[in-house]
Amino acid sequence: MPSRFLRDLIEGPDALPPGHAIDLGCGIGSLAIYLAQYGWQVTGVDVVERALRAARRRADKSGVDVTFVRGDVTRLDQSGICGPFELLLDCGCFHNMSDDERRRYVESITRIATENALLVLFTLGPGRRPMWPRGAQHVDVERHFSPGWTIVRSGPKDGTPYLLPPAKSATWYRLRRNKTAVASAA
Repeated sequence: MPSRFLRDLIEGPDALPPGHAIDLGCGIGSLAIYLAQYGWQVTGVDVVERALRAARRRADKSGVDVTFVRGDVTRLDQSGICGPFELLLDCGCFHNMSDDERRRYVESITRIATENALLVLFTLGPGRRPMWPRGAQHVDVERHFSPGWTIVRSGPKDGTPYLLPPAKSATWYRLRRNKTAVASAA
């Protein structure tokens, strides 16, 4: 089940009109399939071929058309993904990346995003438990996405795609691509 943060954008009273969307790190395709069910033309990208095979089966079973591509979200152009996309969705990539990967990621997604595109980003907060991702805080999101993107909204962990241990943080963000990003991404 998609989070309320995403459902409001797709089904709510001020829902976005369907267009082109990309699910970055799509895994088994649940959110890509959800978007396609609401009329979006969706591309799902992931590095794990086994997950992509499962995503393709699930999309077929759901009766929707989603393009699933094996690729690195920090180098989308190398996978032939060029957009443009009005909606970008990341529910598990950014908070796992090193600073260098984050820089390449932002450059990569900015190149495929339309002017004024919307990015829905889910991040886990930093943690010190074994197998916990590096995490990201508000300051990390601001630092890596500025000046090309602006945080327009952030919200609590409602509807997280993960089971969180007690006292762990998670945040949903909506970021809007700035017009100034057009010149810097070209």
